[in-house]
Amino acid sequence: MLHYFTHHYDSLAIILPKSYWYRRALLTVRSWVSVIFQRLVVCALLFFDFFPFKVEFENKKLVDAAIRQGAVLLTVHSGPYPVFSKVFERFYPDKELAVTFYHARKVSFFPLFRRFFRRMGVTVIALGGAMREIDPVLTNGGSMVLFLDAKLPISRTERVWLFGKERQLSTGPYFLAKKYGLKVLPLYVSRKGLTLSIHTLPAIPHARQTQQRFMQQVAMAVEQMIINTLPSWQAFDRFLLD
Repeated sequence: MLHYFTHHYDSLAIILPKSYWYRRALLTVRSWVSVIFQRLVVCALLFFDFFPFKVEFENKKLVDAAIRQGAVLLTVHSGPYPVFSKVFERFYPDKELAVTFYHARKVSFFPLFRRFFRRMGVTVIALGGAMREIDPVLTNGGSMVLFLDAKLPISRTERVWLFGKERQLSTGPYFLAKKYGLKVLPLYVSRKGLTLSIHTLPAIPHARQTQQRFMQQVAMAVEQMIINTLPSWQAFDRFLLD
């Protein structure tokens, strides 16, 4: 648990370089509270199908249009982000959603996690040979959720400018958008009381764009989503530190 606090506190020094230490400490504590709440919400959803939230969309027409055709949805680890699967099931019951999941430990809850989310039309896919499962979802009009605010075991990356430093980001959004002709839409979840809000940033076009230029826009979207959700953003690794 201690590594979470140190990673998060140090990451905030990069995100908010002019902030005071006590502000970073407070945001770190708030983030940990958000992690605990998220875990409780997910357990209630998976084991008891308990979902007491009212759902609001910042721009539902934009989300509707993207998911109707199938889309690559970019997001970050903020708020009770796993409950988007329930939102997806409720508002888009005829569509399928795929989500990548990275688990490096030999003992993992991944099989259980995967089985429960499958009930809501969500295919949780382990990173590593994931295209075999992603392809049928996207070929049949489904959508893909990608989390880029984490260290991922991938080889295909693009150098981008992110939080004041050049970093490597996965080129997965560019590859999937070009291969399947999909819209790329940054989307994130926030919570106030028992109201969940689904926010969107402008879609990122991939037509007639180089990979580098496209990925730089992706980096800007990731940066904005993190900044917009700092009290509930969850830094689980050294994504910004290495």
